[in-house]
Amino acid sequence: MLEWAYQGVNISVPRNGGTECAEFLTMKVRTLETLIVLMVFGPLFLWSVKRLSPLPHSALWKEDHPEPVFKRVLLVAMCLIWGVEIGFKFSSRTVIFLLNPCHITTAMQVSTLSL
Repeated sequence: MLEWAYQGVNISVPRNGGTECAEFLTMKVRTLETLIVLMVFGPLFLWSVKRLSPLPHSALWKEDHPEPVFKRVLLVAMCLIWGVEIGFKFSSRTVIFLLNPCHITTAMQVSTLSL
């Protein structure tokens, strides 16, 4: 049913799919990495959440300040590049790779830059 999302993945390339990819890291290594990341970034997340405050109303509506031209150019360029990446993933039937951190980060940057 979801073959369209992963059908183009070439599993003959080492660590690009199949059991070798799934068994690349042992469960022990994955657990250890997860615990280290949680120990480092968990307290940092809690520290930052305590310091959040709502934006003032004037910061939400920028009627008195024009939007910089470079910001708009950067936003358009990032949207075009991201659109080409998505189009390539669909045309090569490797949509599963859109879940890679680089594509997710680009989506987050586009949404943040559009505010």
